[in-house]
Amino acid sequence: MANETLHQSDRLALLQRREELFRALLELSQRQFAEKETREWDWLLERKQECIDELVQLDELENQWTELHALEFSPEELQIVENLESLLKRIRESEEAFETNMNHEKQLLSKEMNQLRQQVNYSAGMKNTAPGRTKKVF
Repeated sequence: MANETLHQSDRLALLQRREELFRALLELSQRQFAEKETREWDWLLERKQECIDELVQLDELENQWTELHALEFSPEELQIVENLESLLKRIRESEEAFETNMNHEKQLLSKEMNQLRQQVNYSAGMKNTAPGRTKKVF
């Protein structure tokens, strides 16, 4: 579609593709909570970036379409736009919840690391580094 002239009916196809990408982003965003292995996050982030890259391309195509055709939305297009707004809100909520979850885990990990550091420092101070024999108590 990018190499061809945009027709009046193409806006519906652009909106439908945007809706598919938003649904994919929502699924990936919610899947982040289920993945415990960080190596799986790489795949998720790559896939999310692919969706975002395609959305940027769709923005460009929609801008071109708007320049060529100044038409009102059809009822079907309006329904898709409403779905898009709802999906975008759910994506935003999911991403914010995941960010909050990650910040909480980061704080817990930081606290554990501080405790371990204190324990290591304490046990290092307990070592007898003075030369000589140790005294045994019977």
